[in-house]
Amino acid sequence: MPTEAPSSQRQGLNPPSLNEPLHEDVLWGIFSLCANMNLATEDVTPAIDTLRSLSQVSSSWRRVLIAAPTLWGRVLNLARLERSKSWLEEVVKRSDGSWLHVRAIIGEEHREGGYHDFVRLFVKKHWDRIWSLNIELGMGMTSMNDTGEWILLFASPSNLRSVTVRSSIFAFDLLPVHSPHLEAMELSDDARAGRHEHFENRVPLGTISMPNLRQIAIKTHWQHLADSLLAVLCQISPADDCLLNFVAPFTFSLGEMPEIVQLMPRVLSKYLRHAAECSDLQKDSQTKVTITPTVVDFMISSPSTSHYSSASFRFSIDCASGGFPGVSQDLPAALPPTFISSFQSIEFDEIKSLSISLSFPGNIADMAFRQFARMFPSLEHLTVDAESLKSVNLFSEPGPFVSLPDLKDIFLRNYGALSDAQIAAIPSLLGASPETPVYIEN
Repeated sequence: MPTEAPSSQRQGLNPPSLNEPLHEDVLWGIFSLCANMNLATEDVTPAIDTLRSLSQVSSSWRRVLIAAPTLWGRVLNLARLERSKSWLEEVVKRSDGSWLHVRAIIGEEHREGGYHDFVRLFVKKHWDRIWSLNIELGMGMTSMNDTGEWILLFASPSNLRSVTVRSSIFAFDLLPVHSPHLEAMELSDDARAGRHEHFENRVPLGTISMPNLRQIAIKTHWQHLADSLLAVLCQISPADDCLLNFVAPFTFSLGEMPEIVQLMPRVLSKYLRHAAECSDLQKDSQTKVTITPTVVDFMISSPSTSHYSSASFRFSIDCASGGFPGVSQDLPAALPPTFISSFQSIEFDEIKSLSISLSFPGNIADMAFRQFARMFPSLEHLTVDAESLKSVNLFSEPGPFVSLPDLKDIFLRNYGALSDAQIAAIPSLLGASPETPVYIEN
């Protein structure tokens, strides 16, 4: 029969009193987790409100928070603080010269009035102290002066480490090329950028050194910017494992050789080499390739990222959306083969999943399929459609078209144009085991 433990042992097992104060290091850890404007709840419960509430729990909590200027510098949500200028001044005062993290996302209540002026003036005043900037611009701008002042600001030297801007100002005009400490950059514009004059950004000549830059995401809606953006990407010297996410429409004058044909292989080969150094793009990553007469698109992403995310590699040029509304233009004839040849010296030997869609006349589809099969030698999962297999003339020769010996399964889409015999022959023609299963997807 069990005996009762000695009282001294029972005391050692008792939890501490709820009234016992937490150690300051523990409090700091809790407060640091709360001082985060990147949480999904930020638009509902801003981190600044949470921090303020915590400072009112007790005198000891308040003492720790007041003595933590870096925490106050991390919660500058201007959409929230614009409603109380005096509280904003107090928060800046509490930050006491520390780095500032600034967020200014537009809500319905900010689409009218002077919100944009307020944001611009605040950012300009504290530009040298801003570490992280996450803003939306454009919806409320009514004059060219607003646009021009933002462009001049982004063209000036900064201490930025992270910048995210969604705006109706051309993405090219907001490139922070004088921010040598930058670690992450995400710029996207929208169709309203056409309302504003294109300012000539002060891009320096030669190499733009950004040795800590590990993420670049640029998405533009304007076809005349593709060449200029690619030229700057050639100039930037980023971190060895930098990930590029570039999406742009494109249009060109018939009879001309567009500059993009020379710039694209330089950008692709450069940033693919960087991507190959990134451990985030290994093993569980998924790869998707699309080549049609109007689009070239290559993407590698982890299962946890969206299709357009700074955490994945993407390069996409789209002529279908690059001209006038309702008018589709084919890619320059030299662009698809140049795009494909840009991958020749790159190999991702740990990526195991590929989705490929090819719809191109001539030998372009053959060239692409062979290239990407070589690029992913450990491929285990392939998703492909019947049109792509017909484009590469897979069924015209008896021998294997490529060698994919590790292939474990094939997912076939839009199979209606293929006979049962052709479907059964697919594994062998891809250099896989004849027993490799083919799953039909509608």
